[in-house]
Amino acid sequence: MFSISKKVSKKPDFLKNESGSLTIESVLWLPVFFFFFTVLADASMIFSGQSLAMRALQDESRRMATGLTPSTNELERRLQARLSSLSPNAQVAASVSNGIVTTTVVMPASDLDVAGIVGAFENAAVSIQTDYLLEDLS
Repeated sequence: MFSISKKVSKKPDFLKNESGSLTIESVLWLPVFFFFFTVLADASMIFSGQSLAMRALQDESRRMATGLTPSTNELERRLQARLSSLSPNAQVAASVSNGIVTTTVVMPASDLDVAGIVGAFENAAVSIQTDYLLEDLS
């Protein structure tokens, strides 16, 4: 006959095998890394959006300074049209004072982020302002 005590005291093979022990730590750290890279992607997209908006703002303000855009209303309309695909909730303001064209764009950061899982960007805003001297073309 066989002995029952030998069967009970012997550890099963899967308890002795430690080859998958790293998998547990990897699974525990995976959400942390995923969150970190998502925040990084959101911040990158916000900075990229700021750069694109800055370029549009400079182009349109330069058009106003050189006389190609006749009024601040037209400048605001053109800027709003250029920024509509980037930030539909962008606020544009332009004014001329003492021969200087001042243009300001304020965009909610939530329009620019990709994932939107970070609440820190929800109430933040990206603000850009340029000042151009009106050129005397006469």
